[in-house]
Amino acid sequence: MTTMQKAIKAGVLLEAILMLAGLGLLAKAVMDGMQTYKFLHSADVEHTAGIVTDIRNHGFSLDFRFTADSNGQMVAPEDGFLPGHHAGDGVPVVFDTHNPADARIDAFVPLWYKALILGPLGFLLFVAGLNQRGRRNL
Repeated sequence: MTTMQKAIKAGVLLEAILMLAGLGLLAKAVMDGMQTYKFLHSADVEHTAGIVTDIRNHGFSLDFRFTADSNGQMVAPEDGFLPGHHAGDGVPVVFDTHNPADARIDAFVPLWYKALILGPLGFLLFVAGLNQRGRRNL
């Protein structure tokens, strides 16, 4: 096998890895977005106010307390990009009335950050794979 053939095989492999990784991340972003949309538009969600009780991991994790009518006081964790929150801050909360432990902070970034990070990253990797293919075809 010549050096040129090895380079072509390496290019094809890199192209495939980038495109598959990109498609995988795009699929995960779509699934996370659909799950969040389904949660928010469920007939069984309720909105209430909560209070941040604990901040961990330099603001990337926190616990918040809220009152669920059927279950009384609940404490739920929230992980992700949560800038600017401090213990004692009020936060809007959305939760499933049948499963109050499945509560989330009712704000754009905590609800949608996974899809917003994975989608563009997956798109960039997929485009990088296509770009690799374009270079190989030159």
